[in-house]
Amino acid sequence: MMKLISKLLLTLILIVSFASESPSFADVNDFSFESFDATYEISVDESKENRTEMVVTEKLVALFPMVEQNRGIRRSIPLQSYQVFPGLIEIISVTDDLGQPREYESAQEEGFLNLAIKASDGSYVFGKQTYIIKYKQYWVINDFDSGKGVNEFYWDINGNGWLQSFGSVSATVILDPLLTKNVIPKSMRCYEGNSGSTGSCNVTQPSENTYK
Repeated sequence: MMKLISKLLLTLILIVSFASESPSFADVNDFSFESFDATYEISVDESKENRTEMVVTEKLVALFPMVEQNRGIRRSIPLQSYQVFPGLIEIISVTDDLGQPREYESAQEEGFLNLAIKASDGSYVFGKQTYIIKYKQYWVINDFDSGKGVNEFYWDINGNGWLQSFGSVSATVILDPLLTKNVIPKSMRCYEGNSGSTGSCNVTQPSENTYK
């Protein structure tokens, strides 16, 4: 994909829809997420033609009704980066907030890796439940202006395929030294809101290689 990492643009898209004040619980899709927080640790494998690699940690906090309705959540991860390059998704772990493993089933369907995170005994979940999904993905930086020497990390954070609302969505990008030294600070962009929104959000830099 890339022979040389020269200049790097960072663009993040956060899709946030807010829960209604009086949700009605009728089926398994009637719950909400308190938050969705993602961390992207991006590095370059110079031994493989500067292939970009990314370790993703997603923390989803779900709010389930106190009735026997839900057994867990489903997370659909796109199998391709930019709908072009093979993401080569590798699941590292799926746990709760205490680091205890959560059972899950995985299947590929219509361009997604679908994770059904639920107990094998079919037990229900109630109230606040935390799901932490950690996985590895490849080819996450793209040269949109081919030949101009500018590469871009342009990423949807939570995507728009959910039937649930999100109270908040956040992202943290951590770059390795090779990428950090080539970032164009003034190029960083962040967009938030419902799908199709052009509302902007601020990008901060709490450390030399970290962006939020």
